[in-house]
Order: sequence, then structure tokens, then C-alpha cells
Amino acid sequence: MSEHTHRRPRWLSQEYLGYLGLALFLVAALLYSFQQAARVDEGVHFDQIRRFFSGDFTLEPTLTNIAGYHLLMAGLSHLYGTTSLPVVRSLNAAFGGILIIVFALNMRAIHNSVPLGRVAQFAFLPILFPFFFLVYTEVLSVLLILLALLATLRQRYVLAILACGLSTLVRQPNIVWLLLLPLISNIQQHERWPGINDLQSIVAGFWPAAFVIIAFATFVATNQGVALGDAGKHPGEFIPRVGNIFFLLLVYSIVFAPLVLGRMRQSVRYVCRNRIAVLVLVAAFLIYLFGFENTHPYNNAASEYFLRNCLLMTLSSSAFFKVVFFVPMAIAIMDLIAAPDFRRQRAAILLVTALSLVPSWLIEQRYYIIPFALLMLFRDEEAPWLENINGLYAICTSAYLLNGIRDFRLFL
Repeated sequence: MSEHTHRRPRWLSQEYLGYLGLALFLVAALLYSFQQAARVDEGVHFDQIRRFFSGDFTLEPTLTNIAGYHLLMAGLSHLYGTTSLPVVRSLNAAFGGILIIVFALNMRAIHNSVPLGRVAQFAFLPILFPFFFLVYTEVLSVLLILLALLATLRQRYVLAILACGLSTLVRQPNIVWLLLLPLISNIQQHERWPGINDLQSIVAGFWPAAFVIIAFATFVATNQGVALGDAGKHPGEFIPRVGNIFFLLLVYSIVFAPLVLGRMRQSVRYVCRNRIAVLVLVAAFLIYLFGFENTHPYNNAASEYFLRNCLLMTLSSSAFFKVVFFVPMAIAIMDLIAAPDFRRQRAAILLVTALSLVPSWLIEQRYYIIPFALLMLFRDEEAPWLENINGLYAICTSAYLLNGIRDFRLFL
């Protein structure tokens, strides 16, 4: 019997079966959370969608977003002839499926391969996964930014700018990611930071971004701030704050715990050999000690329900806990600066991330989904055992969170 007759059909390969299992799990998770009542801000978002669906184009007073997501969901609901929470959740889950595909396409553009494990880790990213099945703007927001990145990697700059511009109609602070596109483009093509000699090509490729920036600046000036509603909790004046930057580091160390711990020996070795890295850690600790504040009303309520608030209120309850919580933050800093691959891309992502977070008074882990997605794309593959452990950890954590959210026991 020939070798060809023993060859397993391609559709029975581990990769194809893995993707099939991933799809089935996502469908099961959607059905699992299908008939439940609205959670937290779902009520605000769904009420706005329902208004648009019925032809009422007034805005919810507490809606902070430009209502692009809500207008799209209301329009797509007409395909069903009705709108309901399950209908909109199913539409949101459909966009989640597209988002996973776009992440895989970005993986191929960056690495010339699509490791199933990395795609699964993204699909079950704990701070993203529950929002596949809830009426929140996060999935569409991340999808548009990753589409912008994919277009940039393929040197379709007008499409990249258009996708990034549209993302601001879903979540206004996404405007900052427009700065990342030329940085990533230059680094990917020339393996260096943009210099004076690169300005001409950058302007030639990205000049249409000026229209998006002007339109956004006009909106902010007219609206007297970035947020549409709930202006008292999202003030328009710019006051730099570091709360989100340090909480991002804490969440990073939790979400990617297996990877961070698995690489810690390498990270410690790098820091011990690099004086600048030591200075970065010392400076970070001093800024955190004297600059971190947890003062937003939304961050200081219902700590028994919101995991974010439980962490924040514990952290800020005493000087002792504040110092203790810096340990995982320091580990995250070491991990980010020590990893040898994609250093320039990672630095660009972290720089733009900081610019996006500094204006925000509310500390919110949903703001970190785009940075985490980008960091997941621009990292090299680790040892198979470490990738597998990280994937299993992500799946178990996401299953726990989804089950808790479904049963009204917790929320992120």
C-alpha cells in the first residue's frame, strides 16, 4: 500500500479539527448565555439600539460613545425583522467570529504562519472573551483596529486610515491608534524607528489621516470633551493620570501569568545585566507610589461583584497592599522589556497605549484589550509546552468568568 493511501485527509488534520473545536465552543458559549437578562452597561447599549431600531434617533443620556455600534446593530437587526437582547448578542458574536479570523490573518502577515494555539489564546483572552456574548462595543472596536493593522501590513494605507477612523465612531479614544499605523509600517518595512528620511514616504502614505484628525478635533471642540454622555464621570479637561498604566501591568501579569512566569528567569537575567532596566523599575515604583490614585466613583463600588473594583479597592486600602501589588507589576515590566523579539514594535504599541490611557480617570480593563491583542500578535512563539499551558489557562479563566457573569455572581 502506497504512502499516499495512509495520508490522513487534510480536513482531519490537527489544525482543522482544532479550528472546528474552537468554533463549536464559541457557539456553545453563545447558546449558554443566550437568554439571560442584561448585564451592567448592556442595558444602556441595548436601549440605544432599540431606539434606533424604532426610528427614534435621540441619544441615551448616559451613553458615552458615539453611537456607530448601536446604529450598525439596529440596522442589522432589521434582517431579523425584530430586535431583542439575544438577537443583538448573536450579531455581536458573529463579529467576534470575524475578529478571530482577522487576528489569524494578521498572524499570517507578521509570522507567515497561523499557530492554532496563539489564535485560541486570543479567542479566549479573558478580558475579551465574555464580551463576545454581551452587548458591548469592545468586539467591534477591536475588529476595526485589527483591520486597520492588517491593511497597514499589506500597505493599503487608505483602507487602514478608514478602518481606524470608523473605529472612533465606536469608541472615541481609538483615535490614538492612528499614530501607531505609520510607526508599525516603517518598523516592519525598514526594521527601524522612523527618521527624518522616512517622513516623505510616511506623509505620502498616510496624509489622508489628516481628515480623520480634523474631523475628530472638530467633534471634541463642539462636544466640549470626548465623551458624549455621563460627562460628570468622564470630564472633558485633560488631567494626566497613571492609574490605568499601572493597572494594565497588573492585569497583564494575571492574564498572561503562565507566559510571564515561564519567561521570568530570562527576564530577571536581562534586568540584572542592564542598568537602564533597573532604573526603569525604580522610576516606575516611585511614579506608582506617589502617582497612583483610585478616586473614580465607578472604581469604588460593589467590590463583591466587580473583580476590577475588588483589586483596586484592595490595592488602595493601605500602603502595605500598594507595595505588595507592585510586585506583579514589576514582573510585567521586566517581561515586556526583556523579551528579545519585536522590541521596536512592542515599544511603539506601549507608547501609543500610554497616550490612550493617560487622559482617563476611570480605571477600566476593557481599555487594555487592543494593546493586549497587539502584543499577542507581535511576539515570537514560545516553547510548545508553555504555549499549551497558557492556552489552557486562558480557556479555564474565560470559562470561569463567563459562568460567573451568566449567574450574576461577578463581572469584570
